[in-house]
Amino acid sequence: MQPDMNNCLTNLRIALETIARSISHDLGGDEVQSKKWGSALRSLVELGVLDVHKEATLANVYTFISSGAHRTVGLTEAEYIRLGRQLALSLSYFLVKTFNGARQA
Repeated sequence: MQPDMNNCLTNLRIALETIARSISHDLGGDEVQSKKWGSALRSLVELGVLDVHKEATLANVYTFISSGAHRTVGLTEAEYIRLGRQLALSLSYFLVKTFNGARQA
């Protein structure tokens, strides 16, 4: 059975989005804004959790791992998935650590 490479990134994208939206909501972000990816990121900037550079990094990785938003050049599908997976997992960890730090402050 072949692994479903595209679904792997879709699941990671959903996880990254869910973490950002949950953090935005938990820190008092507007409930309506916290339901959308871009609005949740903007809310995290407004709440002082992220700066605009970190917001841009998260948005770019989200685009990178979104299905249909990429065309691999020089990478195999497995290499591309591995890179996307590492980026998404690292930024998910970053968001959780940043959230924990913001709660302790």
